[in-house]
Amino acid sequence: MFINEIEYHNPSSVDALLACLDQYGENGKLLAGGTDLILQMKFKRWPQQHIIDIKSIAEFKKIEITASYLEIGCSTTLSELLDHDGVKGLYPALWQAIYELADRQIRNRGTLVGNVCNASPAADANTALLIYHSEVHVQSSAGSKVVPISEFWLGPGKTILQPNEFVRAIRLPLPGDRFFSSFQKLGRTYDDIAIINVAVSVEVDESGQCTGARVAMGAVGPTTLQAPLAAAHLLGKRLDRTVIEEAAAMAGDEASPITDVRASAAYRKKMVSVLVGRALHDIVRRSEENQ
Repeated sequence: MFINEIEYHNPSSVDALLACLDQYGENGKLLAGGTDLILQMKFKRWPQQHIIDIKSIAEFKKIEITASYLEIGCSTTLSELLDHDGVKGLYPALWQAIYELADRQIRNRGTLVGNVCNASPAADANTALLIYHSEVHVQSSAGSKVVPISEFWLGPGKTILQPNEFVRAIRLPLPGDRFFSSFQKLGRTYDDIAIINVAVSVEVDESGQCTGARVAMGAVGPTTLQAPLAAAHLLGKRLDRTVIEEAAAMAGDEASPITDVRASAAYRKKMVSVLVGRALHDIVRRSEENQ
């Protein structure tokens, strides 16, 4: 496996980066962590001849909490997110997803934004990001825009990004005091690519009734999917065993997996229900501890 001859670019400013994107367009590829990019290049899956390294742009490496959201810059590594108390305290499902994403060496190099842009339907962090109403900050020389992450992925390896655009940051709205979340994963090993993963978030009022919910599923469709019917079933109810079992079964019905070398479609649908049930029971436990 040999990489074709490439030209390496190392812009030191945003303007220089945008100039590279405008000049090379579809023949350019951004390099942040490179944990997936370099491997794909070895297998000749990326034909681009220009690699644009963004790591020298200091403003891209940041984790910033504002009055309304947490912003994660595109050069921020997964390990840096694991070490950040705000990420672990405010977004436990995302923290757990990152913890179970590959091994320490990969996390020391890989970035969350790179994981998002890779657009794998089985990506652990993407499932967690979906339940937090995350947004993608996209920039080009023509300007910038903020897109809900649910609208960012188009299919396996495909996003809405145009050749002259890049993702500058991911933004997660700050959760309320009675917002709880859980991430659950099934893999052959704890750091393996997911056979199935799910993330669930629930908001409850002071009486314990659900006032908001999201259920996300990975490795069960062409993109990370939501289970809106299962989430809607939780609204206005207390999360007792019956309600949890009903919502978990509905989530399994909403999944549309395929059979591949890791698991059959039927097994994946069954395990969606199991993992959503586990996530909801975990949320009940967390909410009771918070009382």
